[in-house]
Amino acid sequence: MTFNRASGRLRRMDNKNRMAFFRNAQSPTTLHTRYDLPSQGITVTLIEHMDETPNKNGRTFKPEYHLAQVIVESLE
Repeated sequence: MTFNRASGRLRRMDNKNRMAFFRNAQSPTTLHTRYDLPSQGITVTLIEHMDETPNKNGRTFKPEYHLAQVIVESLE
């Protein structure tokens, strides 16, 4: 599942959803996005990993982000 699809599904699960933070860099190759879903009583963290692929000329790199992990925790 892509990041955008997972993010949209989480937003539709709860009308009172709140994005706690968006693509917070925990390390150079890892990004975290967290949603609080108060009606469900959970918080969901989406973790993305970055891979760099070379461009046509081979001198520069293009970052590609892939959804690697989803962590679901209680809001308590």
